[in-house]
Amino acid sequence: MKSRKYNVSAIVFYSVILLIVLYHQLSFAQQGCSIIATGSCGIQGCTDINVSSSTNETSRTHNAILQAAGLICSAINDSSCGYTDFFGPVCLDSYMHNSWSSSGCYSQITFGHLGASFEVCSNGTWSCANYNVFQGTWDVVCPPTLINLASFTATPKAGKVILQWNTESEIDNAGFNIYRSESEDGQYTKINTDLIPAKGASTQGASYEFIDNNVQNRKTYYYKLEDIDLNGTPTIHGPVSATPRLICGIR
Repeated sequence: MKSRKYNVSAIVFYSVILLIVLYHQLSFAQQGCSIIATGSCGIQGCTDINVSSSTNETSRTHNAILQAAGLICSAINDSSCGYTDFFGPVCLDSYMHNSWSSSGCYSQITFGHLGASFEVCSNGTWSCANYNVFQGTWDVVCPPTLINLASFTATPKAGKVILQWNTESEIDNAGFNIYRSESEDGQYTKINTDLIPAKGASTQGASYEFIDNNVQNRKTYYYKLEDIDLNGTPTIHGPVSATPRLICGIR
């Protein structure tokens, strides 16, 4: 009699667990959660959660991935997304292990959640695996600029880097600034003293050149181009990189 009572209790317990799992899966599926960046260089969460944040990044850099990961974690940890269990929110697990893969993915593995994993990749995808696997997309999207930029290049020379850019058209453009950093995701500093004046027009582009002489050979530099419209609104392009060398072809 006692054995039958225990069996009934076990059936009830596992039935409750199954219902919880189904609830998690259905609630997440109904949410349609995906992370898509939008607006003025900002990252925005899925519609039902409305997580958003501005960003200084203009492409899917490491910094942008980490920022997107934080937003996605917030969305996952929100109970409306139905992605918590007895251990609490997935992204707040005290036994969380973070890592980067060679393919450009930022991963979190949470041992407290029976091996739950969370991943955001530079190819614009993300996925979460706990009771099931869920996935979505993300991106860094900036508003269209009034500058139609045809090209932006950095050419290394001995003791200098030649920056060149060409526009196809320019509307209400005041000019350009050049920013430099010693790492792609590092702090960029403006290196031109004065605003580089615009030369193009709405029906005609122009060619520009700026020479950075304040560099060291065998050291890689990263550059961003900023255009400023007549209202003072900036738009960032790049980055591009170059490694000046004493003799080309020698590493």
